[in-house]
Amino acid sequence: MKKHMNLLATLTLLVSLGVLGSSQARTLNSSASSSNSPQEVAQLRIRVPGADIDEPDEASDESPAEGPAAAAEFTGFSGEFTNYLDDYNGFRLNVPVEFALNQQGQTTDWIGPIINDGAVMIYVNAAPLPGVDPQTLQQTYRQQYEANRDYTDVEPTTVPYGDGTVPALRVREANNRPGSRDEKAANDLHRWHLFVFGNQRVYTWGFTGMYQTFQENHVQALYEEVVSSVELVPIVE
Repeated sequence: MKKHMNLLATLTLLVSLGVLGSSQARTLNSSASSSNSPQEVAQLRIRVPGADIDEPDEASDESPAEGPAAAAEFTGFSGEFTNYLDDYNGFRLNVPVEFALNQQGQTTDWIGPIINDGAVMIYVNAAPLPGVDPQTLQQTYRQQYEANRDYTDVEPTTVPYGDGTVPALRVREANNRPGSRDEKAANDLHRWHLFVFGNQRVYTWGFTGMYQTFQENHVQALYEEVVSSVELVPIVE
């Protein structure tokens, strides 16, 4: 009976996280595709999952050349990072200096520079799930994503935790649009995921950008460094 209840809890979480991910994708992608000027593009910095969406300022008479610095052409990442620790939710990582903390809590996100008319972003959601074995969660997630044609490169891994490790899973969105064999458009959202199972929680990490941004290889090396820096830490109440 207990095993059945745990499995039910796991499946419920899988559905809720799927809805969250879809909402995140629609929010950022919709914002990107509707931007027509540097002023509007700059607003992408505040159009992020879980955050209040501020309305753009009224139209300005200033020329595009005098627009916000955030809309300047992307010239590359510096390779510098700052260490971020959240011992209330139980994780640590290295954040590129080009990414600014936007919100923190059960969902925490950082917004990066605008590349191909869309802001790149890193986010994590720490969803409590007490009483379910981390290995069981990893296996369940792996089975679900391996069976989903909209995802690829499903790879079990581990993340440091104290003197040991906890199970984790890496997943990448496929190049096709969800539910279609058609390739994503340049301005469609594209994401990598890292799921980490520990601290009686499921940590859903997202590493995002426009599809064109991934096709042009702007963020892969950077995101690999961030993924390799993720670790769990004991939770301090």
